[in-house]
Amino acid sequence: MEILEKSVVSDLVRPGCFLDVKGRVVTDALIWKRGEEEYWIDVDGGCADELLAHLNSYKLRRTKVDIADKSDEVSVHVIYGTLNADGGPPGFEIALDPRHPSLGLRVLSFTPSTSHEERSEQFAKMMKDKFPVAPGTTGVIRRLAGVAEGVEIRNKTALECNQDFLNAVSFKKGCYLGQELTARTKFKGVVRKRIIPVILTDTSVQIPRQWGMSAMLQRQIKKVPVEDEPDQKLPPGPHMIQMQQAQKESEKDMPMPNIDDLKKIPLQPRLSIVSAGGIWNALQRAIEFGSHQQEQEQEEKDDKETEKEKEKEKENSAPNEEEPPQMPSLTKKPEVTLDALINSLSANATMGTKIKDKNDGKTIGEIVSPPAPGTAIALAMMRLDRVGLLGDNVAWKHTNKVTLGENDDVMELRYLPYLPLWWPNVDEKTGKEKEIEEEEEEDEEID
Repeated sequence: MEILEKSVVSDLVRPGCFLDVKGRVVTDALIWKRGEEEYWIDVDGGCADELLAHLNSYKLRRTKVDIADKSDEVSVHVIYGTLNADGGPPGFEIALDPRHPSLGLRVLSFTPSTSHEERSEQFAKMMKDKFPVAPGTTGVIRRLAGVAEGVEIRNKTALECNQDFLNAVSFKKGCYLGQELTARTKFKGVVRKRIIPVILTDTSVQIPRQWGMSAMLQRQIKKVPVEDEPDQKLPPGPHMIQMQQAQKESEKDMPMPNIDDLKKIPLQPRLSIVSAGGIWNALQRAIEFGSHQQEQEQEEKDDKETEKEKEKEKENSAPNEEEPPQMPSLTKKPEVTLDALINSLSANATMGTKIKDKNDGKTIGEIVSPPAPGTAIALAMMRLDRVGLLGDNVAWKHTNKVTLGENDDVMELRYLPYLPLWWPNVDEKTGKEKEIEEEEEEDEEID
């Protein structure tokens, strides 16, 4: 399983990142080596022209290097369901995606005399018996895996975009464009925000236990007290009240474990793409069940109200008799359906949209990769302190409420961040990969 927890080192293809003079990302890329003197740059189509102009601007006049756009001669395909990258047929280059194996096999097909459509059709026919065509799969899997690319990371710093975690940036060699900011941040700075996958869901749905445990873990490590939730427009349903009370009681009676042992546990759930996808499916069913149950409860309530009105007419009660005020029902929930959630995300969770905390009104993140159609998993540039990964006295709340954009009337959402498998342990003081102390290594050797 070790191969599934880190990027893949290959002599054929490696991840790379192009920076400008200010240390900002032009684009990421996969660098393919063909022969001894030829390299192919596999890059997002939205950044291809900009990268070509960037490379040509730094090409010396007397150099023997030729730079050309070969997009019309090569097509890129992705295969999921196998890790076998050996034995590609003539005219094809095949390798595991070096960023992470969950992103599948990357395939280049070289047939210059045909069009991209013809190459795609030819490749689909070759693969149909084992790997049927599934349009849109790459976008979903990439979001589940937490990997942003191309225009999504343009003009951001390399470390904010996790290029250090993906081995797309070198900290050992010198003299590359943008090195000053990148190296200074790596060795002396603090990374205060990073791109992280988040599940956006309705606030009335009970969150999965992984995030309840993460919130409890953070409070114990950071010694943050359990706070009562602020008043809401509508009171929570009985299931939410019971869950909150049970959680407070369990934390109160639970013996305090060793803090050093707790610090070895990730502060947010660490999920594979399969686990993340399964959790989203479970949330979909919960939302659908909740909306169906809500419709049934409303129908029953309407029937009861009708019966009460008929009984009052029969009793012909005194008109001057004052009735006691009616308290709002604890079973009343916000009217939300799965379609309403998906439509709201489709309209509001666009690239560049700010994520605002309803509690203090502060911007805590920004959407960099909107959810794939029909899903609620996005990639967002999040403040690390707001997900509990930076700072000693700030804990992430599993009862958080956020809105998207500047309009306060949009649907209230809850964000559930998680750590992809390829993320290392993050230092809460620096926001960078946690370094293993030499003493700990020596102790392990002695054991």
